[in-house]
Amino acid sequence: MIKMKADEVIKLVDELKSLLDGYRSWGPMAADAIVALDRLSSLIADGKFSEANKIADDLVSQADFYRAFVPDLAAKTDDIQRALRSLP
Repeated sequence: MIKMKADEVIKLVDELKSLLDGYRSWGPMAADAIVALDRLSSLIADGKFSEANKIADDLVSQADFYRAFVPDLAAKTDDIQRALRSLP
């Protein structure tokens, strides 16, 4: 597994937020996910990786439903989860 730095993981989170922004009009789940991603970024920046992993796990679970319809969304969510697990 490739080790990443916290700021690199935050960049992945920002990329996913940008992707989700285009889906805001589809319903509240996109907006809720963006709020969760903001919280995730804060936790990563504060070094609270255990709490961040819980949020990432929840996001992956939620994205599973959309995996076939929006594969980029699921892939980016998976990338964040993997990256977080590489942090100390």
